[in-house]
Amino acid sequence: MRIMPLLKAACLSLMLSACVAPLLLMSPTSQLMWALLKPLVGFDPNEANLFEQPLIKDRMTAMLGPNYDSTMQLLKTANELQQEGPLFYVVSRYAPVPDIAKQAGMVWNADTNQLSVMLQKSDGATQVFGENLTAATPNWPSAMQNWQAGNPTATALNGVGKAMTGSGGSLLGNMMGAMQQSATQAITGSAKQAVGSATGAATQQVNKSVTGTLQQANQAVTDSAKRAVNDAAASTQQQA
Repeated sequence: MRIMPLLKAACLSLMLSACVAPLLLMSPTSQLMWALLKPLVGFDPNEANLFEQPLIKDRMTAMLGPNYDSTMQLLKTANELQQEGPLFYVVSRYAPVPDIAKQAGMVWNADTNQLSVMLQKSDGATQVFGENLTAATPNWPSAMQNWQAGNPTATALNGVGKAMTGSGGSLLGNMMGAMQQSATQAITGSAKQAVGSATGAATQQVNKSVTGTLQQANQAVTDSAKRAVNDAAASTQQQA
């Protein structure tokens, strides 16, 4: 009979070790998110005031920007925080503002500490917001994977767009800036070259004109001097 309490204690210890071991491998921010979300799985996030917690609200505000209010209207219709592997997520149940989107889902990935949101528009197109999209593509739970079936290209494009406007700039934004700078440099270089060529040609033409004028002037002076000398010599001979 004494063995049963020992077995129960050993099983409990193993269960706690299985839960604590992954937690110890997480970053401090991930540990806080795990401690916040894990106990709420299966419960209504609105009753727990989840969306107003600084760990969630601050990250969502930075990620969504001007889309924060409209997206939160959708997410607050969710009535359960769910977990699928490392993914903790909520999915809206109806659309209070159907003109903006008909569905919204928020996902936190415990493996990558990435928070992301997907919106499904009324026309079937999807829009994705996420943290550090250039480094990691968001993973979606099975309940949201079919949202992208209608228009997966829209998701990819929106991901790039978000990367452009995110903190630190994006690869596409840097490429556009580099292209613009190269074009400006090319135009400036061409303009400088054209101005230099035109200036050189004008200078050469002026030099030729001045040289010709000077030669003509020298010839005229020489001819005049010769005529004057000849006239003077002829006059002297006549007088003699």
